[in-house]
Amino acid sequence: GVVALTSYALLHFLKALPTLLYFVILAFLLKTSYALLTMERFVAPIFHALKSGDLVRARTLTQRIVRRETANLGEGHVCSAVIESISESLVDGFCSPLFFYSILGLVGALVYRAINTMDSMVGYKTEEYRELGFFSAKADTYANYLVARLVALLTVFSAILLRMDYKSAFMRVVKEARNTQSVNAGYPFSAFSGALRVKLEKLNSYTIGVEDRLPSFNDIKRSITLARLVAFLFVLLVVFPVTLFNWWFVWTA
Repeated sequence: GVVALTSYALLHFLKALPTLLYFVILAFLLKTSYALLTMERFVAPIFHALKSGDLVRARTLTQRIVRRETANLGEGHVCSAVIESISESLVDGFCSPLFFYSILGLVGALVYRAINTMDSMVGYKTEEYRELGFFSAKADTYANYLVARLVALLTVFSAILLRMDYKSAFMRVVKEARNTQSVNAGYPFSAFSGALRVKLEKLNSYTIGVEDRLPSFNDIKRSITLARLVAFLFVLLVVFPVTLFNWWFVWTA
């Protein structure tokens, strides 16, 4: 509520500015809601560490982007954690903020980011944050529910365009998307696992694509290429149509 009211007041103030300045500031504020490029910047050093054979450094860098313990992970499980983070960031760091922006404007994007950030901070199953963590986790689940499934679908289409394994991507979404404890995370995980034909695994928690090998550092690069195309298709096929419909509805109402 506080974020929504603050965002509304900020927009009201910005509209009093010259048009060009208004759109420049609006674009800057909206950009803060997108984390895909940020994720790529975090992933690049991990890729180079693995490529050079420095597994210890790769583990340390990976710990910055995942909640799981990475100190004893092998290369395959480090790569798995990174690819999972890329696919999950595609949903909650890029597509969902844009989706809420297309429906509700900047207020929607910022409210979504507030929900997602709260879940990252306190959405843990601990007694200290039990009630607040439960609320934030549920809110984040509902907020990402549709987008996670749209991203999985667009990953299948992207696999076709990139000549990856789209059939496996589709079948894994159907059969293995519910392997994870998270209601949403399994959808991008399973789609990426199938498209790349790799096994994504969190030890003692879940496995997706058990018949395939664990990923290598080259698969991290492939996953970024896949994520970029999915992001582009999401903007083209979801964000633009929804935004244009909203504009048309407002002008003709």
